[in-house]
Amino acid sequence: MSSEVVGTVIILFIITLTVGMLFVYSQPVLFQSKESLREKDAYFTMLDVNEKINQVRFGMEPTATLKIHFSDYSATFRNEPVITVNGTAYNVSSIVFYGSGWEVVMENGAIIGKWDSHSEMLTAPPIYLTGKTLTMPIISFNGSLSAGGGGYVTLRITQENVSLIKTGPAEIKIRSSNYKLWEKFFSELGLSPSVSRNEVTVVVEDSYIVLYRVRLG
Repeated sequence: MSSEVVGTVIILFIITLTVGMLFVYSQPVLFQSKESLREKDAYFTMLDVNEKINQVRFGMEPTATLKIHFSDYSATFRNEPVITVNGTAYNVSSIVFYGSGWEVVMENGAIIGKWDSHSEMLTAPPIYLTGKTLTMPIISFNGSLSAGGGGYVTLRITQENVSLIKTGPAEIKIRSSNYKLWEKFFSELGLSPSVSRNEVTVVVEDSYIVLYRVRLG
């Protein structure tokens, strides 16, 4: 084999090895980029779900349907939070979209992003403080939701019941793995929340609290 051929083979080997190493080292970046796109897709899909829930919740339409495309992430229900008003507990449940190292959670109207290192309330819940009156919905989900991969799911949203459960002075507790975000939210709202373990408590002089039972399936 001539020296020119040997030289060419060595150069091709070095190029191939270099390209291979670049591909290996760039894989985490590529995967991170793909996951970022999935996170964004999950967040905007959750916004669409939230909008449909609100349309049903406010009586704009009795039933809403939404066709969801899961771009390589999954969905499920989670049995939290539990909201207690003056000693009466309501199992609210939350909707969770999740992928590799991240979650997008809808919890009583709030949309929360969760990563391995931190969590953040991306969209605030429809809870308002006007003067001394706290206006707050309790949005309770019933039904089932389990999906994943790259398929489509048609989500049907129906309102089962609406009831005014509290006016006047109230003690409200939210038990959730996202309690720190709820503590921050209520503090920024102008209240003085207290925390015990994974439960946030606020006491208000006046309230208007409505329970919405929404079926998903």
